Amino acid sequence: MEFDAIIKLAAGKLLGISPDDLLAGNITDGFSWVNSGRIGWVRAANSGSVVLLLDDRGVQRLNAPDDHSALAALLVRDAGYLPTRLSPTELAEAIRRLGVDPRGFVGSPQFWEQQKAYVRLWCGGDDADLAAKFKAGCAAPELTSDQGGTWQLKFLYFNANGGVEQWLVNGDRERFNAIKTVKFPDRTFVFPYG
Repeated sequence: MEFDAIIKLAAGKLLGISPDDLLAGNITDGFSWVNSGRIGWVRAANSGSVVLLLDDRGVQRLNAPDDHSALAALLVRDAGYLPTRLSPTELAEAIRRLGVDPRGFVGSPQFWEQQKAYVRLWCGGDDADLAAKFKAGCAAPELTSDQGGTWQLKFLYFNANGGVEQWLVNGDRERFNAIKTVKFPDRTFVFPYG
């Protein structure tokens, strides 16, 4: 059975939908550190989406609500003990894009540099106050850790609904928990990428 068919079948069971009504894609290439399997994103028109890992253990859901254990295990297995081998931005991308939904962008100075020519699109026109909010959403992710192996990551994330999420992630070498709050509500910006 092909990759898309396997993950559509698994997602259909999770979402209670026929696999024929689902769209699936391989998003592994967006995560250069992944080497033990393939990651698929499966979505339905009105029933949400799932992010699944297919590896030699079978199919595992990475974006299970309030359960980051499968994602943490993948990170440790393929990137090493947390958070050592990933940059703050790479860790933020993994936590948000694999743990929730792949659409969107981690705010960072690099993201600002990539998008500053398109701020008018994000803001729906010329709006200096909204442009300033957009730039504020591009603060660098902050990662701190101590000698005992505990760490904390703070980052901002531009979601596909035009909002900016504020994330606080606390963890140790093998697990983490994440809290998301709203920095700017959905529809603050116009998400210009479909």
